[in-house]
Amino acid sequence: MIPVPLRSCKVACRDLAGTDHAVEVTAASLYEAVGKALLILRQDDWVDQIGEGLTEVRVRVSQPAVEHKVLLKDFRRWMESRGKTPAECALKKSLAEVIREGRKR
Repeated sequence: MIPVPLRSCKVACRDLAGTDHAVEVTAASLYEAVGKALLILRQDDWVDQIGEGLTEVRVRVSQPAVEHKVLLKDFRRWMESRGKTPAECALKKSLAEVIREGRKR
């Protein structure tokens, strides 16, 4: 298995109050970047509630420069789907634990 390189990403979204927020994370995949960013943003007192479903999350990868947009409903669907590889299963489990921990705070 070829190791996936970690990439520095800027992840941004708009909260329900209409305020845009962005955070820098390091991740090996698009959805890992979204999951890590949601954890950070949901713990920040300056961020109002982040909606589900059609809330758009923008991910800009620094090297090489690439930008992606993900709907939170698609991220949730991916999280709830069965992993296709052992690595994807492990990533989903890790992200689920991180998200659960973030909600406890």
